[in-house]
Amino acid sequence: MMTYKYVLNAVLNLQKFKAMSNENFYLDMNGTPIEAFDEVEVPEPNDSDLHNIDFTGMVDGFRNGNVLVVDGDCNIFEIEPERLEVLK
Repeated sequence: MMTYKYVLNAVLNLQKFKAMSNENFYLDMNGTPIEAFDEVEVPEPNDSDLHNIDFTGMVDGFRNGNVLVVDGDCNIFEIEPERLEVLK
Protein backbone atom coordinates (compact mmCIF):
# COMPACT_ATOMS: atom_id res chain seq x y z
CA MET A 1 0.00 0.00 0.00
CA MET A 2 1.36 3.40 -1.00
CA THR A 3 1.64 5.91 1.73
CA TYR A 4 0.75 9.57 1.43
CA LYS A 5 4.40 10.50 1.98
CA TYR A 6 5.55 8.25 -0.87
CA VAL A 7 3.01 9.72 -3.31
CA LEU A 8 3.84 13.27 -2.25
CA ASN A 9 7.57 12.65 -2.79
CA ALA A 10 6.90 11.18 -6.22
CA VAL A 11 4.81 14.21 -7.24
CA LEU A 12 7.42 16.67 -5.95
CA ASN A 13 10.22 14.84 -7.76
CA LEU A 14 8.23 14.89 -11.00
CA GLN A 15 7.62 18.63 -10.65
CA LYS A 16 11.33 19.24 -10.05
CA PHE A 17 12.24 17.12 -13.08
CA LYS A 18 9.81 19.02 -15.31
CA ALA A 19 11.10 22.38 -14.10
CA MET A 20 14.73 21.37 -14.69
CA SER A 21 14.16 19.75 -18.07
CA ASN A 22 11.83 22.30 -19.69
CA GLU A 23 14.78 24.30 -21.02
CA ASN A 24 16.21 21.23 -22.70
CA PHE A 25 13.25 20.58 -24.97
CA TYR A 26 13.12 23.70 -27.11
CA LEU A 27 13.73 22.82 -30.76
CA ASP A 28 14.48 25.16 -33.66
CA MET A 29 12.95 25.01 -37.15
CA ASN A 30 15.23 22.09 -38.04
CA GLY A 31 14.58 20.07 -34.88
CA THR A 32 17.91 21.10 -33.34
CA PRO A 33 17.83 21.54 -29.54
CA ILE A 34 18.18 25.17 -28.45
CA GLU A 35 20.41 25.80 -25.45
CA ALA A 36 21.45 28.88 -23.51
CA PHE A 37 24.25 30.85 -25.21
CA ASP A 38 23.56 29.32 -28.64
CA GLU A 39 23.89 31.65 -31.59
CA VAL A 40 20.58 31.74 -33.48
CA GLU A 41 19.20 33.32 -36.63
CA VAL A 42 16.01 35.30 -35.95
CA PRO A 43 13.72 35.59 -39.00
CA GLU A 44 12.03 38.65 -40.45
CA PRO A 45 9.36 39.91 -38.04
CA ASN A 46 5.71 38.98 -38.18
CA ASP A 47 2.82 41.14 -36.93
CA SER A 48 3.33 40.22 -33.25
CA ASP A 49 7.12 40.80 -33.12
CA LEU A 50 8.85 43.80 -31.57
CA HIS A 51 12.00 43.54 -33.70
CA ASN A 52 11.92 45.16 -37.14
CA ILE A 53 14.56 43.20 -39.09
CA ASP A 54 15.99 39.68 -39.14
CA PHE A 55 19.20 39.31 -37.10
CA THR A 56 21.64 36.91 -35.50
CA GLY A 57 21.52 36.83 -31.71
CA MET A 58 22.44 34.83 -28.63
CA VAL A 59 20.03 32.76 -26.53
CA ASP A 60 19.79 34.35 -23.09
CA GLY A 61 17.13 32.08 -21.59
CA PHE A 62 13.62 30.71 -21.86
CA ARG A 63 10.22 32.03 -20.75
CA ASN A 64 6.63 30.91 -21.26
CA GLY A 65 7.53 28.46 -24.03
CA ASN A 66 9.57 31.06 -25.92
CA VAL A 67 13.28 31.73 -26.32
CA LEU A 68 14.84 34.98 -25.10
CA VAL A 69 17.29 36.23 -27.74
CA VAL A 70 19.72 39.13 -27.27
CA ASP A 71 20.66 41.18 -30.33
CA GLY A 72 23.89 43.13 -30.94
CA ASP A 73 22.51 46.20 -29.13
CA CYS A 74 21.71 44.15 -25.98
CA ASN A 75 17.95 44.25 -26.62
CA ILE A 76 16.09 41.09 -25.60
CA PHE A 77 13.34 39.62 -27.76
CA GLU A 78 11.00 36.75 -26.95
CA ILE A 79 10.69 34.49 -30.02
CA GLU A 80 8.89 31.21 -30.67
CA PRO A 81 11.51 28.44 -30.84
CA GLU A 82 10.22 26.93 -34.09
CA ARG A 83 10.96 30.23 -35.88
CA LEU A 84 14.64 30.23 -34.89
CA GLU A 85 17.59 28.47 -36.49
CA VAL A 86 20.55 27.40 -34.36
CA LEU A 87 23.88 28.31 -35.98
CA LYS A 88 26.44 25.63 -35.07
